[in-house]
Parts: sequence; structure tokens; C-alpha cells
Amino acid sequence: RLRLRPVAMWAASLLALAVALPASAGDDDAFVITVGGEGSAAKGDRLSGGSADAALRAVDVKVTFDGLDVEPRLNVSTAPVRTSFRPGETVRFLATSNYADFVSRSEILVTAVGEDGRRAPVAAVPVALNGEASWTMPATGPGEYDYVLRVHDGNGHFDETQALTLHRTDRDTAGEARDAVAPGMGEDRTAVRNIPVHGGAITVSGAHAPAGSAVAVMGQRVPVDGDGNFVVQRIVPAGAHVVSVEVPRPGGKSVFIERDVSIPDSEWFYVGLADLTVGRRTGDAGIETVRSGEFDKVYTRGRLAFYLKGKIKGEYLLTAAADTGEGKLSTLFRGLDEKDARSVLKRLDPDDYYPVYGDGSTFTEDAPTQGKFYVRLERGDSHVMWGNYKTAIGHTTYLANARALYGAKARYRSPETTSFGERRTDVTLYAAQPGTLPQREELRATGGSSFFLKHQDITIGSETVTAEVRDPVTGVVRKRVVLTDGEDYDIDELQGVLILRRALPSITGSAGPVRSSANGGDDVWLVVHYEYTPAAANVDGYAYGGRAEQWLGEHVRLGATGMSEKTDAADQQAAGADILLRRSEKTWLEAEVAGSRGPGFASSISTDGGLTS
Repeated sequence: RLRLRPVAMWAASLLALAVALPASAGDDDAFVITVGGEGSAAKGDRLSGGSADAALRAVDVKVTFDGLDVEPRLNVSTAPVRTSFRPGETVRFLATSNYADFVSRSEILVTAVGEDGRRAPVAAVPVALNGEASWTMPATGPGEYDYVLRVHDGNGHFDETQALTLHRTDRDTAGEARDAVAPGMGEDRTAVRNIPVHGGAITVSGAHAPAGSAVAVMGQRVPVDGDGNFVVQRIVPAGAHVVSVEVPRPGGKSVFIERDVSIPDSEWFYVGLADLTVGRRTGDAGIETVRSGEFDKVYTRGRLAFYLKGKIKGEYLLTAAADTGEGKLSTLFRGLDEKDARSVLKRLDPDDYYPVYGDGSTFTEDAPTQGKFYVRLERGDSHVMWGNYKTAIGHTTYLANARALYGAKARYRSPETTSFGERRTDVTLYAAQPGTLPQREELRATGGSSFFLKHQDITIGSETVTAEVRDPVTGVVRKRVVLTDGEDYDIDELQGVLILRRALPSITGSAGPVRSSANGGDDVWLVVHYEYTPAAANVDGYAYGGRAEQWLGEHVRLGATGMSEKTDAADQQAAGADILLRRSEKTWLEAEVAGSRGPGFASSISTDGGLTS
């Protein structure tokens, strides 16, 4: 019996530079450079500023290359953190981002919110990224304001954060402010993302700097906490760069550290496994005669598996994985595109079987698939893939589609955008052999936290759970919040039970003198979309569809949507077209026409949390 398990692994190396001031008072060198633990001078480091004084000798600065898998971050906050200000009081904003090299200008947009909900722009305050700006709370006008941070690149694209609220008050709320060294830094609150960001991430951190000093990294000031620690990350394009760190010294002089770094345009990580078993069966001749032909005397079995992820030319991200499973060599590569029956084992509760992952551990499935292989090639917001996905067909009222499927999907979003931030061209296509059926359930909140779904054997990760606040008379949705698995709720897929982390009230409060219902507030509903495997129905077949959108100038958008389901339980087709005429950001006219043929997908309504429907 022979087993071969070659494993190959390669990952981009991390660049770590440690800079420390010497402990000896008489040393004329300002710093000792340490690279990889060796105390020798590093090539490309330039130091200036003369001998270090005692206050700076303990400073420790590290520069680390984090790789090409970057995560852009954009945020804005008041500094210190407050939401209420008196008339005439100055409001200070802190704008933070880790991709300043891709931004040409940035501004904070302040909007007044009237009592009727109408919004009117008040001010556009210029601000430098990772810097502060100020605005004065008006003494008159509406008492509520929204503010966002909007950043622009040189090609007409812009990114924007989620809106935050300010209130005008007559009370002195300065004492209620929450102090923070850099509120919002390191967090991402992006609502609109259009600026293409690619390259590598560099993290600069330090310790034992003079408290409150104006440390600057790559020309931008970095906050230092009370213990003298600081950290900042910057995303820079591929190529050669100079990482500069300035540490101020008493007397007005500063010590400068410069490090030459080269960001690659490609990076790969891969791991593979090959398993080969060769064996020979021997036994009593009589047994072999009785069971002739049932077993081969010499047999071979094997398994191949790999995971790969890499950046190509700094723009394309390739993720791929495959696992043939163990079987005969002659049939090892058959049915790679079919669903893997063993995927049902993923439905087991991890708390019910033996592996212990440790405190604070997290599990991320980077290549989700119900079959034997997964591949995804991305460029910006566009991608082609094979594996598990959600269709995410939106911008249509009648043919919205958020199914969780296994198969092929492609999406193209043009780099060009309108002045309002929408992509001029957006096309989504998908094709799958689902083996499941979709279900939509509307569950009236009961004041409890347990809800019972109509079906069991739910596909893992297929659910979309939304809490809606509706007008009790017209049914119009006033507010919609999408809930997050593991944070807002837990779901038992085998039994079809959904449990919220907090109880959901049946109505909202109402402080107005006029009430729209006897209960006094708006109705609260829980809307759940999911995929399930029916116990008896035949669901063999195919599902395919897509949507295309195109903006004609700045004010007209055309859209077309289509879908086809070829299964016995839901054999149907649907198609539609829509047009949007826009006058401004808040004023538009939309029309849509759609038609369908077939029984449609199932939907149910329950007023008691799913006990009956």
C-alpha cells in the first residue's frame, strides 16, 4: 500500500522593517535598522535629523507589506464623537481613508432634513483625507442634518460614505462627547463605491513616540495615543514607492525615516494535495471462486485537491479550488460540474461534533461550492464564476430575484459612471441546475424571537432575512433592514426554525396625537427568502436568466429582465422591461411592464410567527 501526499505552498513574503533608536547616549547614529531580526543597515533606508535625544531613543517604527488583497476603507466622524450641537457651535469632522493615493479631492456634504423628510443641500466642506474640517451649526432652519464624506478621483468617479445625523439643541452636550484618538479610523462605512483601487497595502506602526506628537507618514499626519503608539495603513499602486516617517523632536526639529519599497503586480498563494493508493487483494481461492469478478486483485484509488488564489497584473483576482474526492482513478474526473452529494454534511451543527477551533476563531469559506470545484475571476466589480452564488437581480419591482444557486454566473459593470454614481452599463447573467425551490414568507412579528418557516431542509446560506416597518393602512414599507446571520439571528436549516438574537416587537411606538391604528404604531414584519429541497417534488431541470441596464446620458435608464425555470414543480418563464426618467437625485419617474407564464414560486403569509400560514 503506497500513499503519496506532495504538498506545495508558496506565499508572498512580508517585508518588515524595524527602526529603533540606540540606547547609548553617545552614539552619533540616529537609528539602528533591523531587517528580519538582523541588526545590519537596510539597503534603501535614509535617515536624517542628527543625534537622537533621550525622549526618542525608545521609538520603534515598523513598516509591513500586507499583500495585494486590499480592502479599501472610507469613513467620517465628528471629533470628538458627538451628535448634538448648539447654534453657532463649531462642528469638527475627521475624514479617514486608506487609499488617499487614488483620490484627487474630497469634501463633506451637509444636508438639511426637514420635518416632512425633504432634504436640501447646505454646505460642501473641503477636507483633506486623514485630516480635519469644520462647519458651524446654523442658528435657524431645520434642526436635523445629515453629513457624508465624498471622495473623487481624476476620472470622474466618486465614493461616498453612509449618512450620519447631526441635531441642533439648546443644551450643552460637550460633556457627553466620546473621546477617541482618531474616531472612525480603521472602519469602513462606504455606501457608494466606484473608484477603482488596486495595488498593495503597507502598514506603518510605531510605539513609544512622544504622546500627542505630530507623527507624519507619507506626508499625512497620524494620530498618536496617550501611550505613544500609532498605526496607519496605506494602499499604493504597484511599482516603486518611498515610505517616509517623520517623528518630531523638541526644539522644532524632526527625525526623518525613508524606506524604498517595491509593490509587485502579481501575488500567488496555493496549496495542493495528491493521494494515490495502490493495493493488491489476496484471499482463499474458494472465496475468490464464489465471488468471481467482484473484486480486482490489483486496485488503484486516488484523490486530487487544491486551493489557489492570486492577483494578476494588479487588477485581476483569481480564486479556484477543486476536490475530486477519493475514488477509482478511471472515474476520478467524472461529474466535476455536478453537485456533490456529500455537501449535505455541511448542514451539521459545528457545536454537535468534535472539532474545537479555539476561542475567537473564525471560519471563512473562500470557495463556496456544492460541487467538486469552484473558480472565480474578478476585475473590479465585474466577474465570471462557477460555484455557489446569489443571483441578486434588482432595480425591478416585478422580477426581483435573489435566489441562491450553484452554477455559472457572469456580471459586467462598466468603469464609466453617471454624475449620480451609477454604472452606465450593468449586465448580469446566470445559469444553474438548482435542485431546489425558492420560497418567500412574510411573518408578522409577535413580540417574540422564534419564527417557524413553512419548509425544512433549507439550503445553507440561501436565506435573506429582512425586517420591515409597514404602514398598517396602506401597507407601504416605511423602513427596511437586512439582518445578518450570526449577529442578528440564528437558523436551523434542517428543521426550518429561525431565532432572532433580540425579540422583534409587533408594532413601533407612536408619539403623535393622531394614530393610524388602534395599536398606535406601524406594523413590523419579518420577510424571509430561502431555497429548500422538497421531499417529493421532482426538481431536476435548469434555471437561467439575467438583467441588463443602460444609462442614456444622465437622465434616462433602460432595463430588461428575463428568467426561465425548467423544473416539474415550477416550470415557468418571465420577462419584463422598465424605464427610469430622472430629473434630479430625489425626483424621478419609473415605469415597468412584465409578463409571466407558469405557476410561479411559492409565497406565504403568517400572522402568528409561522405557526399557521
